[in-house]
Amino acid sequence: MTEQPTFSVSLSRGPAIVTVRREVDGVAIVASAATQHRVRLERTLDAFSDARAGWAEGFAIDTGWCALTLRAAVDGVEVVAPGFDDDPHAGTSRDLTVPMAVAEGWDDVRRAARVDPAPVRFDERITAVVGWERCTRLSMTRDAAPAPGDSGWLIEPHESEPDRLRPEDRERLEAWMVQRLQPAAIRAAVLPAAYGAMLELDGIRIVVDLADGSVRSHGML
Repeated sequence: MTEQPTFSVSLSRGPAIVTVRREVDGVAIVASAATQHRVRLERTLDAFSDARAGWAEGFAIDTGWCALTLRAAVDGVEVVAPGFDDDPHAGTSRDLTVPMAVAEGWDDVRRAARVDPAPVRFDERITAVVGWERCTRLSMTRDAAPAPGDSGWLIEPHESEPDRLRPEDRERLEAWMVQRLQPAAIRAAVLPAAYGAMLELDGIRIVVDLADGSVRSHGML
């Protein structure tokens, strides 16, 4: 197997996008995401390159959050993901920023908390107290035996929040909707059921082992 890597950067209304391109056994493969995720893109193309023998339209590698899929392009193949800028059930996108960011956030959390990851899929349900997205601080806990299609996660106002929400009023959102509103909640959602998290603004302030109450991580993640 031979590879010839190249990359380019383009600007749009959002973050600058980097496109990484390789030639693998004579076939060009490309993947794109925000520039800060270039290293993760390179690793993604490493994984596809290692699986070169299986390449075909629709060949996919699962990330835990979603599948990354090969699609025919004008001069080779490109890696696409569900379209998280709109409805991920309705189409795909060349921009892999969301799955790259989710994967990197999960790596940070599992390393800091020293846990085995238990990822959620983008289409799994998360239960939240209505109005949660307006809170400065949130608590997250996870049911060890959720129903099929449910992540088991519950998002509630932290006890330090003003008493303005009704805990009994709850909504069920798919994980991609939560990621769009509060990316830190999805970073925390990689924790297994034996752990809880406190979120503050756009970060994870504390990770706790619920079995003994010990703090496994303290500081913004």
